Amino acid sequence: MRCAGNPIVYTPNMDNLTTRGVRFTNALATTPICAASRASLLTGLYERSHQFTFNTPPLRSELTDISYPGFLRLAGFYTGFIGKFGIESNGKLLVENEKQALGKMFDVFDNFEHWGPNGYLVEQADDSMKHLTDVTTEKVVDFLRGCNQSQPFYLSVSFNAPHAQDNAPQQYFWPPAAVDHLYQEVTMPNPVNSNPDFSANSPDFLQQSLGRERWYWRYDTAEKFQRMMKGLYRMVVE
Repeated sequence: MRCAGNPIVYTPNMDNLTTRGVRFTNALATTPICAASRASLLTGLYERSHQFTFNTPPLRSELTDISYPGFLRLAGFYTGFIGKFGIESNGKLLVENEKQALGKMFDVFDNFEHWGPNGYLVEQADDSMKHLTDVTTEKVVDFLRGCNQSQPFYLSVSFNAPHAQDNAPQQYFWPPAAVDHLYQEVTMPNPVNSNPDFSANSPDFLQQSLGRERWYWRYDTAEKFQRMMKGLYRMVVE
């Protein structure tokens, strides 16, 4: 693995990985932008080094070749990715030499985001609806059942439901029953930008930004803020 922003390359002891695993106790986002952060997670590099974010050229194959799933697959792991890959712009994956690069990293690659007209609900063959989180979980179970017990495996799961869908009529709603009880007795603290003066005193470009527009969709009343935040937290916990 390559340490973020550091030219030294560290390759973990794969023999130890097969028996003990590795647990990271701290996590920091180096860049508050989805696409750039996901490229950092994959490569171990800061954005200034991997140079990928929205509307840039594709993530270079010289970097995907040194990604952590690439190392694990070379070491004999059965590797997979399910969920929102996110190294993309405008809904299109942006990985140089896409088929070859993804093949070096993953035995199974299921870029399942599900941006649909029903928000987080996914229509089934029998016309019923399932929450996106439940559908993604079923895909994970299928992957695990397909693993060879004699081969170590690695699976990255990126649940997309906590990611709000802008054009959905509902935002941040969770699968019913499982986590309904969470946060019922909690009052989420109001954010600084809930005060109208915050926006009024901001530059015009911020007042007219998509970020501010999204704030009105989700947080512009006290009731809506409580409902949205509890829904978001419930999905993350689940």
